[in-house]
Amino acid sequence: MPSNQTGPDAEMFAITADSALQVFTFESSGDAYDAAQCCDDIKTGAALIVESESAVALAWAWPVAVTAALSNFHALANDTRDDAAATLKDMGVDDDTARRAVAEARKRGFAIAPAWAALFPAEEPAPAAPVVTLTADGTDSATADWSDASGRFHVWFYRRTQRGMMETTNARVPIGPIWIQESVIYKNPPLASDGRPLKPDAPGYFDTRLLDLNAKANASAAARIRELATPEALDALTAAFVAERDARNAAENRAARVAYLAKCVAAIQAASADDLGAAVLESSVETARAAELLRMAGEKTERLAAAPVRARLAEIRNAARVIHFASPEELTAAAPPAKAERTDESGRRYIDMTPSWAGVLPVFMAALTDGNATGQAAARTELHRMARAADSAVLVASIAKGA
Repeated sequence: MPSNQTGPDAEMFAITADSALQVFTFESSGDAYDAAQCCDDIKTGAALIVESESAVALAWAWPVAVTAALSNFHALANDTRDDAAATLKDMGVDDDTARRAVAEARKRGFAIAPAWAALFPAEEPAPAAPVVTLTADGTDSATADWSDASGRFHVWFYRRTQRGMMETTNARVPIGPIWIQESVIYKNPPLASDGRPLKPDAPGYFDTRLLDLNAKANASAAARIRELATPEALDALTAAFVAERDARNAAENRAARVAYLAKCVAAIQAASADDLGAAVLESSVETARAAELLRMAGEKTERLAAAPVRARLAEIRNAARVIHFASPEELTAAAPPAKAERTDESGRRYIDMTPSWAGVLPVFMAALTDGNATGQAAARTELHRMARAADSAVLVASIAKGA
């Protein structure tokens, strides 16, 4: 009927009516056909939907079905793409209006007539947003990373300190650090099956490619990065990186220190009385040098090795501090392995049978009272050496006490 003729509203026929979008649903195609003829609020090209009959039509004097199911609607004279386009021209309906009716049919799973399917093909689904993760690469840098079958992608962020002042309500304050995001995507080859980077001669390898983050094809990735990479998130990420790095370095430094102290203890346990006595005597004239060696212990082992007496002193001083630094269990675990007994080619073992001084003291006493002149002289020499060693032990104890 003419568009200026008045008639009943679509609500009298339709189950639901959206006059703004021009989408109407009906119980039957007969109701829809009648409404298109007499309802002023149903414009030419409106979508007439009959879910019970799986049919959708474009409103007109002769409503045209866009679905395979016709019901009471009309079909195109020739079911071709060109015929559908010509019909829209005759109706005075634009493509967007007709596309809305086809979309309503697809949304409900209705079969689309071939001509309309060809004119308005189904849109390809938007690619799924990539799974983006943030990774701290240092104290002032981070990356947003994701991957797919074609490769691995990275976008860099850098923290920079702004120079100047910023006006606030009550004062001027320094401008703090800001995060700067690159607009370049670095695309690298995918990983090999073993999780390692592809070698240059491997199939699928390519040199790093630079892509535009702002390109339409990368819109989903750019949106996800904006959502994740807030300044607060990047600050927290780099703070966690620093904390983890410092904890790891502290653990490694402690392990190295414990191993060095265990080595010192082992060296002292293997030292002779002469070595200990010489080291302590040396300390009485080179206290300042000994303190310097102690400070460098574990860091300048080459220099310590070049000065064996001073190195022994450093080991004694360090060993005296062990009780304040590491538990016996730690030192036992870190101690170097004991030297194996020496075995010659025939398989005979050689065991160190060097007696302790306490063990040979009765021999010295017997030599003094019952030995000849040579034996008495040797006993007196050894007893003098024992006395010097005892003095050395007292001095070692005083060093340990003052450490």
